[in-house]
Amino acid sequence: MKNLLKVSGYTPTYEMMKNLEKIFRFYASLHMPMHKSNKLTFDEINHQNKIISISEFYKFCSDFAIPLTK
Repeated sequence: MKNLLKVSGYTPTYEMMKNLEKIFRFYASLHMPMHKSNKLTFDEINHQNKIISISEFYKFCSDFAIPLTK
């Protein structure tokens, strides 16, 4: 995200990046995938909280009224 903003000629502030990080962490933690035994290790939980699924992305867009095109 940081690199994308710099490419567009916009340099985000420290506060803005911290706020974006909080929003990302919230949406990334909304859904835990089901595994074979339904038991995730701490490493797997940590990894899942660093990525965002397509359903979490759609929820984010819906919450912030971001239109999605087909």
